[in-house]
Amino acid sequence: PKTNAKESYKYLLTILHQHKNESGIIYCFSRKATESLARKLRDDGFRSLPYHAGLDSETRTLHQEKFIRDDVEIVVATIAFGMGINKSNVRYVIHYNLPRNLEGYYQETGRAGRDGLPSECILFYSYGDKIKIEHFIDEKEDAREREIARNKLQAIIDFCESKECRRKILLEYFGEQFEEDGCEACDNCLAPKESFDGTIVAQKILSCIARIGERFGAQYVVDVLRGSESQRILSNKHNVLSTYGIGKEYSSKQWLKFIRELVQLKFLEREEQYSTLKLNDRSRDILFRKEKVLLTKPTKEDSLVQVAATTDEHFDTQLFEQLRALRKKLADTEHVPPYVIFHDTTLKEMATVFPTDELHLRTITGIGERKLKKYGKQFLDVIKDYVSRKDKQSLSLENKSPINAIVSKTYTVDEVRKNLPRAYENWSAEEDQNLKAQFLSGKTVNELTHHLQRGRGAIKSRLRKLGLT
Repeated sequence: PKTNAKESYKYLLTILHQHKNESGIIYCFSRKATESLARKLRDDGFRSLPYHAGLDSETRTLHQEKFIRDDVEIVVATIAFGMGINKSNVRYVIHYNLPRNLEGYYQETGRAGRDGLPSECILFYSYGDKIKIEHFIDEKEDAREREIARNKLQAIIDFCESKECRRKILLEYFGEQFEEDGCEACDNCLAPKESFDGTIVAQKILSCIARIGERFGAQYVVDVLRGSESQRILSNKHNVLSTYGIGKEYSSKQWLKFIRELVQLKFLEREEQYSTLKLNDRSRDILFRKEKVLLTKPTKEDSLVQVAATTDEHFDTQLFEQLRALRKKLADTEHVPPYVIFHDTTLKEMATVFPTDELHLRTITGIGERKLKKYGKQFLDVIKDYVSRKDKQSLSLENKSPINAIVSKTYTVDEVRKNLPRAYENWSAEEDQNLKAQFLSGKTVNELTHHLQRGRGAIKSRLRKLGLT
């Protein structure tokens, strides 16, 4: 959840620094917000441009081309951006405002990681966003359309506030079943939230709402609980209530989280037009029949939790950046997007196995004979120069077995096959079946390398071709 604008922007900068020099899309609710955020990011040193329907066609095309060609890292956009854009290396999609529905969210997040490499999707939301969207919904003339839009909005609010696996929620929303225990990729699966007995917390909230006449919103309830001396509370004489000041043990932000959770759990109603809080039958079960309530346990620091995507990538980032720079130079010369030269997956594999001759380079995913002939020498020159300038030990990303050592110098086929007897041979159907079975049984790429007597690059490439990674 978003707090204030300053905190939200600070969280955003944290995310962007984690993805330095990587391509990303940030979606905003309005044209004005898009322009403002893009300008602010430029002031903070990020190459960013806005994209929205209010820009003329020529400017939109220019900004899109700059993004595709990696001249800018970030496009800050409304939902007008992204349709039909063929850019595979988008490493993150951030919704800086709440999307209007899960359909839009699903489509927009689908623009991340099309090259198969790990990518992040992050959603900021607040009830302020919800109120803005409700305003637009209320302007619809057709009552049926308003009802459908409200239901869709509630679905994405529930998605944001759920403790369930995000993938499971999305698939079930679109009519599919997710049979696994979890996806091991979303925040709820990677960092499950602890629960605690929140019955007393809930009783304090509900009792306060009852005593102020069910006429106020969440922030006012929190202010009463925390003993605020605001003029509004004093003039309403709510400072004399028994619930005044009984909630100083939690921050204002944490009380708001508890209230949102009670609304999501249906222990409390939020009136649509003015966002006032109302009790219901389940509220009374807590107040008078002592029904137990489990709430999410507060964290020491109530902030946006960043969960890094799990990945077994081990590539040399310095070499990767040098290869990216060469790719950009070639792409600019040929007036094509960088991915036309090589995808990020190809560059990262180069920066993992350090091929130093054409024999090894042609085993890398995405390098066929045409590209080998056209670009091979230039990329090999960068790799060989990098290898020669680095101490052998610093290049050892794996253990020092003979199999891993072959990345450090040039070998003939016969020399490679002393350690890897089946290196550079065509794959048989039987080997494919064996590889699939071993991989699905949980074996790592290193273990498969020993088992199948082939190089890491060949194993990883074959796994991708079989659709296993």
